[in-house]
Amino acid sequence: MARTRVLVADTDMLGADALAVSLRLAGYDTLTAFDVHSAVDDVRAWRPDVVVLDPRLPGGDAVAEVRRADAAVSIVATLARSDTRLRVAALVAGADSALDKPFALDEAMAVIDALVRGNRRRHPVAG
Repeated sequence: MARTRVLVADTDMLGADALAVSLRLAGYDTLTAFDVHSAVDDVRAWRPDVVVLDPRLPGGDAVAEVRRADAAVSIVATLARSDTRLRVAALVAGADSALDKPFALDEAMAVIDALVRGNRRRHPVAG
């Protein structure tokens, strides 16, 4: 089975790199982006299974732009604080799930895996 591809897009370069490395060590393929334009380009070119992103990335409405780039990609919005308004806005814009920072690696992996399982159920691979 192919490894799950995760694009981590965040304004916090150290945090994004740390999450990407941790996911890679856990068996995921990862890539990082630090603005909306790069995230959209990476979504189109690399075709990740899941995008973990900060909705406040510079360069536009991150969730909506990524959703427009790939309607099928799963999006996990990472929120700087627990705020119902931010969570609802991210979900309305097209995110499939949301995590409050700081989050535990095992929680992020559980959300990623659940979204990938859901996608495989909706779009089974012929084999």
